[in-house]
Amino acid sequence: MKAEFSFSKDHPSLAGHFPEEPIIPGVTLLVQVQEVIHASTVPGEIYKLRSAKFLRPVKPGEPLNISWEKGVSGDLSFHCAIGDVPVLTGVFSRFTPLDWGSGHA
Repeated sequence: MKAEFSFSKDHPSLAGHFPEEPIIPGVTLLVQVQEVIHASTVPGEIYKLRSAKFLRPVKPGEPLNISWEKGVSGDLSFHCAIGDVPVLTGVFSRFTPLDWGSGHA
């Protein structure tokens, strides 16, 4: 699946975040990716972030393309890019009842 989004220059996460040369905080990127992917999943499914790798800073206004796919194991692999330049990759794993109290949540 695919989607596109960007962050405005007045996004609340930018307050004080490198005012002269603002970049989108990593946690803000991950939250947006998670929300986009969550909107496409089966209601009731819960995912946890298993891994993420930030490859390049993202500036306000840059159009981000996100693509993701569900693997055989149920994990969701995602890739974010600005044009052909990768900026973020990662994996969300399905959260199961066995994860409660296991220290792996």
